[in-house]
Amino acid sequence: MAAALGTGAPKLLDASTAHRVDPEWIYGFPEMAPDQPGKIAMSRKVTNPGCYPTGVIGLLRPLVQAGLVPTRLPDHDKCRQRLFRRRQIDDRGA
Repeated sequence: MAAALGTGAPKLLDASTAHRVDPEWIYGFPEMAPDQPGKIAMSRKVTNPGCYPTGVIGLLRPLVQAGLVPTRLPDHDKCRQRLFRRRQIDDRGA
């Protein structure tokens, strides 16, 4: 629907989760990057980040950028296997 409005359309602000990861929309969180406020100002389509994403991104992004928090999580299958082995050992010892 937004595309049908054409270039003369007013600025669209999406308050839902529908366009948060759409590359054609700008994420409306100005603190995300130094150039983000400019991107928001120039964009015709801006998404609302929402309260939970704002809290998580606001806290974790600086830590990730500083190298204090890893960008990749541990392999889920390996973690599950370790946990399963630990439970087996605990069950045998109990």
